[in-house]
Amino acid sequence: MPGGSATSLPYHYDSVSVRLTRRAYPISEWISLYQNGSSTTKIGGQYHVGSWTVRRHLRRHIPLRDRISASIIASTKYTKIPFADDQREGAFLAGLIEDFHVRRAGRLVELRTSTTHPAMTQLFHDVFSAYGHPTSSPNYEARNGYYRYLLSVYLHDSFGGVLTKSINIPSWIPRSKDDPIFESYLSGLIAAEGCVRLYDSHGRADSVLHITLNKPHLLG
Repeated sequence: MPGGSATSLPYHYDSVSVRLTRRAYPISEWISLYQNGSSTTKIGGQYHVGSWTVRRHLRRHIPLRDRISASIIASTKYTKIPFADDQREGAFLAGLIEDFHVRRAGRLVELRTSTTHPAMTQLFHDVFSAYGHPTSSPNYEARNGYYRYLLSVYLHDSFGGVLTKSINIPSWIPRSKDDPIFESYLSGLIAAEGCVRLYDSHGRADSVLHITLNKPHLLG
């Protein structure tokens, strides 16, 4: 080993060191927002990071609310409008939620999903803004390497009867293709999981509608 005293190398601020430096987050601001009632999802959306990134850093400094406490805060911070009991609207929502996780959260109904389509994010806000406070935040899905939006909303308990998932069409929806309530249900399914494919049919443009769901009995 060569002799002489050890010499520290000067730090060079260049593009390589910038890429290797961990991103600095405004933790004190996040703590203040969280303690004033903001959710990790809302904070993540405000600072363009995932909600789990916010949670991971916050839990190093302060205790976090459990899901029941969070739902209570959500239920009191924003007004929750009861379901209007419109059957056609209810049928549309019953179809739409086939793409959502639905669960009871205290005295509320919680909906959550993720999407890679900005149009779905816009639809989500358009549909549920009249009843609650829908949120969306960008998120990177590291396992498969793509970006997505995380969507969530807490709704009034009166939505519980409509927002119930099953392997079949809900019993209160007519099984007639000409019934407007059934048409609304089908439009909800299409909005959630529909895809229109255009193809060449013997020299003529044609189309086919796909609804991709892992529920073979749903339209049976």
